[in-house]
Amino acid sequence: MRNVSAVLALSATLFTARIQAEEPRDGNWWRKASPEQRLMFVLGLYEGLNIGLAWSSPSAESCQQVVMQTFQANATRYVADTSSDQIVDGIDVLYRDFANRRIPLQGAFFIVTHQIAGDPQANIDRMINSWRARGR
Repeated sequence: MRNVSAVLALSATLFTARIQAEEPRDGNWWRKASPEQRLMFVLGLYEGLNIGLAWSSPSAESCQQVVMQTFQANATRYVADTSSDQIVDGIDVLYRDFANRRIPLQGAFFIVTHQIAGDPQANIDRMINSWRARGR
């Protein structure tokens, strides 16, 4: 059992080191990625949302129920009626502006889904500025 634990710990350490050594997932990475890589990344985001939903399953605790309701409301408003191609197109447009290229991809996804949902442009502009500041 000790050997299994040691192997798992080593694997986790190596995996984490590899992830940290990779180039940041931002607009600079996005623009170098192939169309297939872009699509796979967005599909991974969708899968991550599904995992988040599963981890937010309701329980007897009222706090967790509020989290689940919030998650479902946001998923319905911002993701339910979107396609991966639509998200890829939106991220492409966002990253055409050189000032947006340091925005991490999760921020780009957030911004684009809010644009698709029809959020007011003033809100979108505030989001972009906020994500730009975080990307520095």
